Amino acid sequence: VPSDKMSERYVFVPLYDVEASAGAGAIIHSEQIIDHLAFLRDWIVKDLGLNAEKILLIKAIGDSMEPAIKDGAMLLVDTQSNRAGSDAVYVLRLDGDLVVKRIQNLMDGRVEIISNNSAYKTLISQTNAIDILGKVVWGGQKI
Repeated sequence: VPSDKMSERYVFVPLYDVEASAGAGAIIHSEQIIDHLAFLRDWIVKDLGLNAEKILLIKAIGDSMEPAIKDGAMLLVDTQSNRAGSDAVYVLRLDGDLVVKRIQNLMDGRVEIISNNSAYKTLISQTNAIDILGKVVWGGQKI
């Protein structure tokens, strides 16, 4: 457990034992916290404008969001942003699978679920058929 002094300066973001597919979909096997990563509190709160209590980290698997999000990327997810916005990247449950996709709202109440990699087809779904866990606000990955 970090000291109060450390908690003033850093946010210890939970890393979950969950992978979100940047591909065809990944089934959630467990949702255990396996570690915490320290981020500067000022960067999280002031620069990103996030609630430090409403963020988490997960790992992306697959290539559907390349080149922006590579296989193995660590994704910082804002769980307060759980409604489809226009042209943002989200972690969502789709047919029981956890995926990372770009969402674009359509005029008729449906959403397009888009992969950055053109090898993957765009899906169209009713807004109420998807469960948005949060918006991806940052990614860390090997270059």
